[in-house]
Amino acid sequence: MLHTIRALSLLLLIIINTPGFGQEISKDRLFLKKIFANQGDLDSIFYFSNKLEKSKDSCFIYEGLIHKSKYYYKKGEYRKSEKKIIKILKELKEKKSFCLIKIRIEALNRFFWIKKNQNLFKEAFDYLIKIENEIKNLPKTNNYHQTLKITVTINKSLIKSLIGNHKESRDILKKHVYQDSPNHQIF
Repeated sequence: MLHTIRALSLLLLIIINTPGFGQEISKDRLFLKKIFANQGDLDSIFYFSNKLEKSKDSCFIYEGLIHKSKYYYKKGEYRKSEKKIIKILKELKEKKSFCLIKIRIEALNRFFWIKKNQNLFKEAFDYLIKIENEIKNLPKTNNYHQTLKITVTINKSLIKSLIGNHKESRDILKKHVYQDSPNHQIF
């Protein structure tokens, strides 16, 4: 009996690990994982972004473009980063799939950070408003939706604080807490 169980367990492991039966990670997913694993290595970001841009899947193509814009951003080449972002936003303007909406949001977020780092706070704040509008296109049951709402709120508060509007900064945070916690209990 024990021998049969071991044999079946071994057979199951073989089936799961066989590419025809088990799940094999696609090259595109592998390239994306490499980008996330090597965030500090700009050469890796650039290399794997180029690989993703050659994908047959539009989501991975745009992931490649968004990470290429991140590469330029991290190098301080904001103009090149902005050109990539503009291309992404133009091409994805009317797209409704989750992955493409997510990429649009990432593109707007990159614009936000560029403008914030250039001390163009009004423009940075405007990009946060655009992100809020994009968030409305996401399913509300998705954790990504809630995480983005919180992130945008914190960044809006940050911008208001940076320009000296400390009361407005606090009000933005209070409004968010009261909206998401109807009993006014944070914990």
